[in-house]
Amino acid sequence: MLKKLSMFLVLFCAVFAFAQIKPSFQAFDADYLKLDEAEHGYHHFKIQVSYAPWAFVAEGQVKAPQGDIDLLFNSMDNDQLYIEVAYAESPVGGSDGLEYQAGIYDVMIYYSDGADEFPTKIKDLKVSLLPPIANDSWATGSLADAQEKRGTPGSVFKNPENADAIFQASARPLSKAQAQAARKAAIDKQRNAEKARRDSIAAAKETAAANALAAQKTKEEKRAAVKARNDSIAAARRAEQQAAQQKKLTPREQKQQAVQARQQPKPAPAARPAPAGDPCDQPGMTPLQKKRCKMNRK
Repeated sequence: MLKKLSMFLVLFCAVFAFAQIKPSFQAFDADYLKLDEAEHGYHHFKIQVSYAPWAFVAEGQVKAPQGDIDLLFNSMDNDQLYIEVAYAESPVGGSDGLEYQAGIYDVMIYYSDGADEFPTKIKDLKVSLLPPIANDSWATGSLADAQEKRGTPGSVFKNPENADAIFQASARPLSKAQAQAARKAAIDKQRNAEKARRDSIAAAKETAAANALAAQKTKEEKRAAVKARNDSIAAARRAEQQAAQQKKLTPREQKQQAVQARQQPKPAPAARPAPAGDPCDQPGMTPLQKKRCKMNRK
């Protein structure tokens, strides 16, 4: 008994919570609308919107407010028709990186005579999603959930609590030109964000490379400073050792060492090149040698 009561309370809370959620509304110009010739007072219609944040097609049967089979056709050219879409504000990401509204509750076509606005009568409404969200599980789930909770067809547009939102949306119907401009703006924003991300990554890499180079330079400078300090310490130690060794010698040994240093053979002077001139008239030659040299040259 308690289990059944708890399940009933959960179901009641879920239904009550949904009832408290007010749908959002978006109006579209009649240039999204295609009508067939009327049969038994109803026109087959098709509404297709494929500009972010919208990607859906709605089809069904529509009847003019007064049942005039020519009224809707004539009103399309006179800018007297517009479309209202009721949806749940829960955007999903498309495969193109843009966001789309998929939770569509209901669709209504309105006729305006300039003073008053009249809803048409729609039946057999079918709403489906278009790429890039047609195969997205989140998007299809959002649409299915909204369709299950919409209640009686057209009831969301008859609810007095939604009248103000519907009226405000009707004052700004979205045309194809506006939708194209909005999509272009969204794509430009996405591209700019991607470029900013790439530039940020490139700047971070450059900074990291510069930091690595500076760190390597600092490391090399430290290594050179350590080597110079070690060399200086080693030279000082060698000088101390030599000085200590000198102190250990007796005066006589020091004198003998100095004498030995002086007696070291000096390097022989480099031989001077032979003076240029007559080879048979060189210094040191006897007259006989000079005579024989000259005779041998003849």
